[in-house]
Amino acid sequence: MPSNLGGYYDRVEWFETYQHKTSNVWNGLREVPNKVWWWKLVWYSENIPKYSFTNWLLCLGRLPTRDRLYSWEMLDEDKCCYCQERESNQHLFFECQYSAVVWRKLLMYLKEYHDPQGWELEVR
Repeated sequence: MPSNLGGYYDRVEWFETYQHKTSNVWNGLREVPNKVWWWKLVWYSENIPKYSFTNWLLCLGRLPTRDRLYSWEMLDEDKCCYCQERESNQHLFFECQYSAVVWRKLLMYLKEYHDPQGWELEVR
């Protein structure tokens, strides 16, 4: 029986042509964000979830590097344990002397002969 909601009546109508699916309701309720350029690098069918999660945090600039932990007052200093420079995403993966050696070896293995670039340039 329909109920009176402030002068309006609530009732159920079924339409023969409409397919009732949970996905239709979900897509109608959620906000669909714009796709980011790196999504295929992080989320692909053969991914290893732990690595995808770490890549996702890296792409968002949310890895708990020493500079971030220091800003949250969780560490006493923000220095890299390898070279004593300020540790950030960019430093940890591309600017540190130690990571540069790892990158060079990886690039040689992949037959890519260039010096390591920044995150934006390497993944594009």
